[in-house]
Amino acid sequence: MNAFRLGRSLYKIGLGFIAFDQGQEMALMTRFDLARKFINGDEGFPNNILISTKVQPRPGFRITYKDLNPGCVFVMDIYGIIFMFNLEGEPLIDPTDDLVEMGFQIFRLDEK
Repeated sequence: MNAFRLGRSLYKIGLGFIAFDQGQEMALMTRFDLARKFINGDEGFPNNILISTKVQPRPGFRITYKDLNPGCVFVMDIYGIIFMFNLEGEPLIDPTDDLVEMGFQIFRLDEK
């Protein structure tokens, strides 16, 4: 699996969801400049994604996010595979012991 490519796809979905949910002006804010550069493949991203490795298949696609200050943290459930990531560089997404026990694995996005 290429975490860099997968991350770019997830970030594009996340940024598109921000535009859909809060408007284009929000998605174009400078706080998401690093995410846009990452999506375009210009450079890596200074954060991680967590991906569930213990999958319970289920129909559908669910997105939730929390707009923090700083940070815009997403949880996406795509047919039972769960992804967690932050559209901003801070706070760093790291798995807690509980998340590791639940089967989440960390993937770095700062290098191709």
